[in-house]
Amino acid sequence: METDARLAIASIPEGESDRSFEVSAGEIGLDPESLSGALRVDLTISRSEDRFHITGSLSGTAVEGCSRCDVRFERSVESDLMLIANRESEGTTIEDVGDDEDFLLHQGDELDLRETLRQLVVLSAPMAPVCREDCKGLCPQCGVDRNESTCDCSSDRPDPRWQVLDDVLRKSKPDSGD
Repeated sequence: METDARLAIASIPEGESDRSFEVSAGEIGLDPESLSGALRVDLTISRSEDRFHITGSLSGTAVEGCSRCDVRFERSVESDLMLIANRESEGTTIEDVGDDEDFLLHQGDELDLRETLRQLVVLSAPMAPVCREDCKGLCPQCGVDRNESTCDCSSDRPDPRWQVLDDVLRKSKPDSGD
């Protein structure tokens, strides 16, 4: 099994071949603590001269902070990959490829998949990751983790961002007691 996301073009035979390798977070430009272990990458590469059609998948375990309670937790990372790589030349443009595939230009010595793999990991992350669906989060007043304990803070306390609107509404209402 290879351990680098830079594939030597000379080692890729004409026709179809399979490759599997593992990469660490640091190798693809991510924070080393963002993954628990290495990412496993399984590829099928179809080569026709200097043109490559690459399909495959990556899998691993990401480490993130919960957006509600800030606890670190692990989540599964799985993503499919579909990529066309072509030798960089004057006539080659990204418009030559369909919208459903990524396009990579290479210089002729190696196919560097590091940036593509980094983007797949980043794009697989949820916008607001949660440690579990029923996470209660932190108390907005005292900061206690409501999953671990309770606090005596009032939940009836109005949001101060609405105070100006409340003042305007109170001034605009006629006094009913006059």
